[in-house]
Amino acid sequence: MRTIYLFASIALFSMISNAQEFELTPEGLKSNGMDYLVLDYPEKSQEELYNKTLAYLHTLYKNPKEALSTLDNESITITGFAKNRIRRNGGNVFDLDYTWVIRFKDGKVRFDSPSVTMKTWRDLDRITMVINKEKAYLLGGVFGIYKKGKLKSENAKADLEHYFNTILKDYSNSFLTDNDW
Repeated sequence: MRTIYLFASIALFSMISNAQEFELTPEGLKSNGMDYLVLDYPEKSQEELYNKTLAYLHTLYKNPKEALSTLDNESITITGFAKNRIRRNGGNVFDLDYTWVIRFKDGKVRFDSPSVTMKTWRDLDRITMVINKEKAYLLGGVFGIYKKGKLKSENAKADLEHYFNTILKDYSNSFLTDNDW
């Protein structure tokens, strides 16, 4: 019995440590250079994966009917919002609006790279943060996490990666336990 427990623990640890993640680049959130990330769940049907994902997402959002749009057994599109989630350098903290598409096949779940918008207010001015600021904006009020490809805000990069990778990790962990009460 101890051998089985030890083997299961080692397998679980290796699965978690090899988990795929998104990394923020000047081109956006990427996984191994791709605009999407695929999680494998062998022996799970497309319908099972869709239903399990939908159930998980219903626990994640306060108003799932507003946040989720679905194409039965094919895809789920998340329109999410996180207040004061992304820090920049100094005192600016940005709200995060995002759209994230999840697609399903037998044995596989594909998470497309999220599309993000980050905004905040300073006094009466609306400030936007973009991933890669390539040009100067006439009216100002636009910051970049990267500027012409060079990282300018480690805080924002870390916060953005952490936000989406935490959701992915929690999602993957939800498959490890079956709460069949």
